[in-house]
Amino acid sequence: MYLLKKIIKYISYVLLFLITTLVVILIFISPISKWAIEKYDKKYVGREITIGKLNINLFKGSIAFYDLSVYETDDKTKFFSATELETQLALLPLLKEKYKIKYIHLSNFYLSIKQKGSNFNFDDLLKLGQSDPNQKPEAKPLEAKPTEWFLNNVTFKNGIILYNDQLVGSKIALSKLNVLLPAFAYNINDLKVSTDFLVNKSGQVASKLNLNLSNLNYILDTKITALDVQPFYVYLKEILLAKQLKGIINTNMRVKGSFADAADLAIKGNLNLNSFLLTDVLNDDLALFKDLQVSIDSINLKKNIFNLNTVTLKDAYLKVELYDNGTNFNRLMKSDSTQAAVSTTISLADSTSSKATSGASSTNIFIIIADYVKMVAKDYILNSYSADKVELSNLKVDYSDFTLGEQFYTSIDSLNINSSRINSENERITANLTTRLNNKGRLNVDISANPKDFLEMDFKTELKKLPITTFNPYVKYYLANTFKKGDLNVLISTSINSNHQLDSKNALLIEKIKCGKKIKGIKTAANVPLKLGIALLRDPKGNIDFKFPVKGNLNDPKYRIGKIVLKIFENLLIKAVTAPLNAVGALFSKKEPASDFEFEYLQTDFSTRIQRRVLETTANYLAEKPELTIQF
Repeated sequence: MYLLKKIIKYISYVLLFLITTLVVILIFISPISKWAIEKYDKKYVGREITIGKLNINLFKGSIAFYDLSVYETDDKTKFFSATELETQLALLPLLKEKYKIKYIHLSNFYLSIKQKGSNFNFDDLLKLGQSDPNQKPEAKPLEAKPTEWFLNNVTFKNGIILYNDQLVGSKIALSKLNVLLPAFAYNINDLKVSTDFLVNKSGQVASKLNLNLSNLNYILDTKITALDVQPFYVYLKEILLAKQLKGIINTNMRVKGSFADAADLAIKGNLNLNSFLLTDVLNDDLALFKDLQVSIDSINLKKNIFNLNTVTLKDAYLKVELYDNGTNFNRLMKSDSTQAAVSTTISLADSTSSKATSGASSTNIFIIIADYVKMVAKDYILNSYSADKVELSNLKVDYSDFTLGEQFYTSIDSLNINSSRINSENERITANLTTRLNNKGRLNVDISANPKDFLEMDFKTELKKLPITTFNPYVKYYLANTFKKGDLNVLISTSINSNHQLDSKNALLIEKIKCGKKIKGIKTAANVPLKLGIALLRDPKGNIDFKFPVKGNLNDPKYRIGKIVLKIFENLLIKAVTAPLNAVGALFSKKEPASDFEFEYLQTDFSTRIQRRVLETTANYLAEKPELTIQF
């Protein structure tokens, strides 16, 4: 009996000790854990960690960190911080080897991500817990049961993520970041995540992603409001020589596709790009517009569908310059030759940045997107397309040609383009273009085309009152002369049939034309007597009025319309010079050419009616054309 009481007494002491120990652990586990984490953080994590407060509840299976901070490897700069991080693990399922997290809540957090090429500032954390790569993995049972895990109610609230791409110098801040993952588990294929945040404190982005993990199909709904594209321009500096790229994006889209098949992509929604500006290295405007709106009914690459509701562009400007080695837009693209050509106009800082970005191609998002587009478009043939409305209003274009020895310049403003409903199933689509040239000339173009073959078309072009002096650089380069004055009027009626045979009827009227003196020493000019030819072609009112047809096969690679028109004009001038009296007869409505003047050997005066008429006509003609003389 005494022995039994003694045993019970010892057991009571043991139980009391265990209960006391458990109570002490329950009471002090939080501060002890906090002390241990802050004491051995560098040893096991390699980072300095500080915790304001730590609450661990073993009965509930919950743990909560307050004022948590994780530092960079320098122990000074914050890598991650949060005012509150809470999670709870269901305890009973653990007995059945099921891991069920009831929730993860993260509030008021901060994360700094730094990237340099393929290296990140958290690479060391990803290696924690990894086994020795030289150690052979343990053999697993052939029919091992998969680990059952469940993740519920993951919420991130009011976060800040700072992203710094050190190779390209990009700094992007995501603020007021919220993320919601309602449920995810080992046996669930659908991953649903929603998020919203601000980009650099201005652009608002909200999105919902539904991803099927079994086939990698996804649906992404995204809404972007007032997103400034300027912070992303640094990525384009690797491939683009420009000083500024600005613009504001607004969009509301649904994107469906598959990460397993790049061509499986479908888009529906609206895209707006406002206040767009692109400048060259000298900060001169190259392209800008006030508002571009694209409403997408359906774009489906796999089904070869490209249907738009509306496309509108307002208040746009474009600067186009032609050089011997290309255009000003060709010069925007970086290459060995272009870099050398513009090296004197790029600052040292820009050059240094350019060199730094040379190794960033593999991580440059815009190069990745460009490669994706090339891959998708390589075998893509557009057969089905439509657009309810295409409208371009108040556009301006400055065009310069520097291939002539001196600059040719023309200004196109008040350019408006409107089209009927475009549909690949229609027999024809029509469009109208109106614009002003050099503040005086007016141009109107009406086009009707086959949507299945745009080379099969009919168009009518009418140009009025364009100063012909505009073309002096070309006239000087090709004909060694210039125009002093004159207004150009052109009427072109052209038809191209299904076999691409061109049939064009053209009328040219040049009012009050006057030509200067021939310029010597221009090697590129043809030997054409322009001044004399124009003098012969002018009618009594000082105008040149003639019609000429143009025909040809556009499938012939050697066929060039511009060269043919120039040749017609050249032949017309030569014909006028070589047969001047034929031109006289034509201008004065004389059926018979005034090629000779008949008189008798013993005739002493010009008394006949025919002789007087020829002489009077010739005298009037010489009075109208002082450039001409008669030589006996």
